[in-house]
Amino acid sequence: MAWLNEARIFTVVLLLAIAGQPGFASDPETVASYKIHFDAENPRIARVEAEVTLAEQTLRMAPWGHPYLPRGWATFVKNLEITDEQGDPVDFEDAGEGSWGAWNVDAEDGSRLRFT
Repeated sequence: MAWLNEARIFTVVLLLAIAGQPGFASDPETVASYKIHFDAENPRIARVEAEVTLAEQTLRMAPWGHPYLPRGWATFVKNLEITDEQGDPVDFEDAGEGSWGAWNVDAEDGSRLRFT
């Protein structure tokens, strides 16, 4: 069970792999930003906030991971919420079996979104 606790911490790092287009990094208006909040009573629990520019109407995590996790690192994502710049909820759905942590997002490419 120790590997599971380590995997939870490692998941925080992997969440930083949420994909946008690599070329976006050079444009300050489209660069991704992340905030990680650790639970004071249980530091193995983290809340991640990400602001990214949507590409291909998809949010993706690292496509590799532990082979025993059925959804890859997305196994540790709970209560995902997506909002637009005005704070309005954005619809999304899991990209399906074998997607290893991808969600289809109902917003236009280039939209600035917040994931929590």
